[in-house]
Amino acid sequence: MKTPRTQVISNFSAVRASVTELVLVTIAIALGVNLVSDALLSALPAWSSLVGMVLCFASAGYLVFVRIRSTTYERSIRGFIMLDTEDNQLLEVPGYTLSEETTQLFEAAIDEVPALQRQWDEEPITTIAEDDDILPESAKAKAMIAELLEYVLISRVSVHLSDHFRAGPWSDKQLKRYSRADIPHIVLANRFLELFSRDIRDRSGFSKEHLRDSDELWGAFSDTRQYRRFGLTLPTGSSFSLPESGRGFRVSTPAVNVKMAAGFEGIAGSVPYSFSRHYLKRDSFYVDAFEASFDISVQVKRRLLLKRGAVRKNVWAEELLDAIEADLSGDDFLERIQWNAVETAIRVFGK
Repeated sequence: MKTPRTQVISNFSAVRASVTELVLVTIAIALGVNLVSDALLSALPAWSSLVGMVLCFASAGYLVFVRIRSTTYERSIRGFIMLDTEDNQLLEVPGYTLSEETTQLFEAAIDEVPALQRQWDEEPITTIAEDDDILPESAKAKAMIAELLEYVLISRVSVHLSDHFRAGPWSDKQLKRYSRADIPHIVLANRFLELFSRDIRDRSGFSKEHLRDSDELWGAFSDTRQYRRFGLTLPTGSSFSLPESGRGFRVSTPAVNVKMAAGFEGIAGSVPYSFSRHYLKRDSFYVDAFEASFDISVQVKRRLLLKRGAVRKNVWAEELLDAIEADLSGDDFLERIQWNAVETAIRVFGK
């Protein structure tokens, strides 16, 4: 069952509890203020003012330290990649950003590093889940696609953070910039990240203009070669790391923690059967769809609401979530091209 983005019904009990707590806290504060004011006017004994102050401060403390607490928001995005099983090649789905990007990156990678093609052909993605156990025959190919998907994710984070903080009124003291050389453990953990962010002066296939302007380039394309500069711009006091599990990565700022992970298990993707024949113009018998998963967790810390300017500085997190879903979600793509309506028209008119 798909979880709705707007959870009105499921969140109703939490809303009701919050209203009840707000009413009780309001009564407590009002009572405390009355006790203090009456004590000051000598209508009540002096000890009542102490009781009133305790009620006021306790109620305020409850709101700050209990209700305004760290919260975690989780989102799971499902996309798909298409494979030509006859030729053992990834198929590009026009208009679907995830498919277009992974196909182009993969072709560029195997063109520059032929050993990747050998690994891909030795253990192709020809098996899917059986009895909840993933068959091992396609371990190398699956690991390769998982790395590629993670690179797509981390590349988006890099570009989005750079654009967000470059456009804002941030001083150098407020930001920390990491280059490829500053985080080698991150770069070396992903073969595609290491390859595509490598200095083009150390690689073949790029034009003289690219080589001359290499220090200023953020990206370059030459035939099947690709270069994408990798860097991270974060608020001061932030960090970028790999979790202990070794899957995904984590961006930690003073107000927000963001964990992201891409996964590929070789299981069938949720794509209509007629999609291959009518949209890709391919024989469905020789085309398989595989699921690509993207799991994102955003922990919002209490200080986001207590520190001035923290919301503006960390709004990048929710903007990034929306951008990732728009580009990588398979359901969003099918909805955008109105595939259900197209499929219905094909059934009705027989075209």
